[in-house]
Order: sequence, then structure tokens, then C-alpha cells
Amino acid sequence: MGEYGNGRNNQLAENGLLYDSDGNVFDLTAWYKTNSSLSRGNAKSDANSTAVLLTSGATFTGAWEDVTNYTTVATAVLGSIATDGILYFDLSTDNGTTFTSVPSVISDATFAVPRILNVVETYVRVRYVNGTTAQTGTFSIETKYSNNQQMPVLSSVDGTVIGETPTQVVKSVLVGYDEVNAVYRNVPVDELGQLSVNVHDQTTRAFDFYFGRLDNVTTLAAQADPEDLTLTVTATTGFTDGKSAAVFAEVDDFYIGKQIGAPVGNVISLDTPVDIVLPNGSAIAAVTTNMAVDGSVTTQIFQIGPTGPGSTAVTDVTRIMGHILDSTEMDDGKFGGITALTNGIVLRKNDGVISNLWNAKTNADLALICYDFRYSEKAKQGQYGANFRNTYAGQGAHGVVLELLPGEYLEVLIQDDLTGLDEFTMMAQGHFRL
Repeated sequence: MGEYGNGRNNQLAENGLLYDSDGNVFDLTAWYKTNSSLSRGNAKSDANSTAVLLTSGATFTGAWEDVTNYTTVATAVLGSIATDGILYFDLSTDNGTTFTSVPSVISDATFAVPRILNVVETYVRVRYVNGTTAQTGTFSIETKYSNNQQMPVLSSVDGTVIGETPTQVVKSVLVGYDEVNAVYRNVPVDELGQLSVNVHDQTTRAFDFYFGRLDNVTTLAAQADPEDLTLTVTATTGFTDGKSAAVFAEVDDFYIGKQIGAPVGNVISLDTPVDIVLPNGSAIAAVTTNMAVDGSVTTQIFQIGPTGPGSTAVTDVTRIMGHILDSTEMDDGKFGGITALTNGIVLRKNDGVISNLWNAKTNADLALICYDFRYSEKAKQGQYGANFRNTYAGQGAHGVVLELLPGEYLEVLIQDDLTGLDEFTMMAQGHFRL
């Protein structure tokens, strides 16, 4: 092998390569990177590391070091107790005469996540300000300088992010697992770049409850079984034709049917078959659902609430509906077919604290409150009617449900004489959350 040089005049070539007389190449730059003590991959900084315990609010301040030959500074804080603190990378171009600082919150010193800084300035110093709890047992701050790591400063999830916090542009892909085909798939977006979202309905029991006035409570005198159309009650007081019979068999199980005709002895007939076993001794209530009553002297309260004593069910009401029947023609200035009300009907929530939702004195009030209100065309020999719906759930409506916890009620107050109407009922729709 010949003497090294540029092949002709024994001088270093401009591109950092040496050639011997036989034309062999020697890469001087690569050799320097491999063998120079200033450019090796990692070096611990003793000047910016410590194992001294810090008292409450105490500060460790390292020394300024020239990091020109490194690309990253990594510092890990580790203690034996879950104290907090703030780690600072102090950065300077003039050996600390002037400097800026990059803070990183340490919320738990027992979890040593390294904070890594890409080096730009010439000089670096590490500072750590301990939190309000003194360090005990063991504690350490260890700093290393490295090459070929390109990472921004890391911080804990609950760390503070400010405008000066270093950032990194990241392109991410959202994927989902296809269980049927056992593959991962990219999640598609629409033409606006938005995710297509399908809302899955709940699978708990739905309900359609009439607002009712409790007239009497007694018990079953005999067990009722599924498909039965009669109930044997201990006392028949309050049980009349057209009223609802509500039976609470278990804590969160119930049956509701409408009574047909007067009791025969202690037996009442129902329009809806029993769908669960109703044990002997179960509580049964006689409930009036027609709100065409006189509330002008004593306010009449119709409500929905718990499904039975000791119920743990949460009731989510999604909408309120109602209808009015009358033999007199209706218009917006009336309530049904009678004159406008003086006090009005009130919908409110009663959870120990009264929250009024709305008051309606005329058909026009109902039309304003509700998403839809319509009059029914009167057939020959028929009745005039009005129907309304007040929706709460859904972003196109109120955007909320009316939540009733055990012991809470939705109530309709009748404060006027509505006996001039043929019928006035309101119903709450929703579902249970058990």
C-alpha cells in the first residue's frame, strides 16, 4: 500500500478523503467521528447530576457545560417518594451570562421518565426545584449527553404546556380492529375529513309513562301470573273504570294496565295482560291519568317517578307528549276548547328542590314550547283534538335528558278548572339506567 495523500501531491483532498498511491480511499471524517472522545455516542455529566437529598422548595443547580459535540441532553429524576418538582434546561450561547430556560413538570419523582432536549445552544445547565415535600430515602438527578437522538422535551401527562414548549409535527393514523376478519383497518372520514359516527342506542328497558295522580294504594290478595287479565286486590277503594292499575312486584320491576269497568267483588279487569309474576302482597296503586280535573281550589299534582319502594333505577326522560280532546272547536287563544287558563299548567322537576320547566295557559303557549303542535281535523260526529311533543334529548332539541334519580319526580300541576275538556293526558317517554 502506498503513501497516503491525494494520489498525486500527498495533500488532503477537499472532501475529507485520503488516497494512497494505489488508489485506495481512507475516510478521515468517519474515523474522526468514531475515535474522537468529543463525539462519542453518550457521556454522563457529573456536573449536572446529583444524589443529594433536597429539602422542601430547595434547588439543585448544575454547572454550565459546552455541548457543541452532542445533539441531545437527557435528564432523569428519580426518588423513593412521590414528591413533585420542576426540571429546567438552562440554555446559553455565552457560557451562562445570558440564558433561557425550558421547564418540565415532574409530578411524581418515583417514576423516572427522562426529559430529552434537542441541543441548539452551545452551553447547557440543569436545574431542579423540589416541590413542597422534602426528599427522603434516595434521590438522584442524572444527566447524559448523546448523539443521534432526535426527540423533543418529554413531560408528564398533567404537565403544563405553554406557547414556548418545543413541539414536533406528527402525522398519525387512526385504525380499528375488525373482529370479523381479524385485521386492522384505517378508520374512514367523509369529504370534510370528519369521522362518521354511529350512535348505538341503549338496551335498557324503555318506558311510556302517563303522568298520574295517586288515588289509593293497597296490595294484591292473590298472586297474578303472566297472561292474566284480572287482579285480586285487598281493597277496591279508588279503583274505577279507566284508571291505571300499577303493580310494583320487585324493586325495579313493575306492571301497568288500565282497568276495564267496575270491580267485581275484589277482582278488577285489565286491558293489558300481566307480563311478569306478581306475588301475593305486592303493592298496587289506583292512578288517575286524565288531567281534565278541577285544580282551581286545590292544585292537583300528576307525576311520574320511581318504579317502586326501594328502586335503584335512574330514569332518563327524553321527551314529553300530550293530547287534548274536546267537543268545542279549538284555536290558539284557548286551552283546548275552553278559555285561556288563569294560572296555567306547570311542568316541573321535584328532587327536593323545585325546578319549574314551563307554564302553558293557551294552545299557542304549547305550540311555542313544543317542537310540534297540531290540531286534529274533526270527523263527523267526532271530537276536536290537539297533540303536542316537547323533546329534550338530542342535539336538535334541548340536548339533555331529564334525569330522575330514586326519590325524584317530574310533575304536572293543574291549577285551573279543566273539567270542561273531554280529556287531557300527558306522557313521558325515555329509558331506565339500572
